[in-house]
Amino acid sequence: MTFFTPTASSEVFAGAGLSGIGWSMIFKIDTIAKLFRCERWVSRERILAWINANKVVTLLSTGLFNFGIHGVESPSGVTFALGSTFVNTIMIFIVIPIRQLMHGRHSV
Repeated sequence: MTFFTPTASSEVFAGAGLSGIGWSMIFKIDTIAKLFRCERWVSRERILAWINANKVVTLLSTGLFNFGIHGVESPSGVTFALGSTFVNTIMIFIVIPIRQLMHGRHSV
């Protein structure tokens, strides 16, 4: 029998927090693009529309990235990646589609 220890729960929250920072960057990408003078090529709305149109590809690529970086050998790395995957799943399948519906945008 395995238990969800305080250490494991903190790794889940750390993974979720880091993923939240990543999603915050996507929502602020227009400001970052202006800073580097590349707003002509980078657009938050285009990125979010692509994510909304390619949900499974986005989830698979973020999952591969997470587990590729943190590995599957250590339990703490897997727990960290699972926290991040949980946040990514919520963002990709719930938050972004609702946002796109509210803004009247469905795909790329």
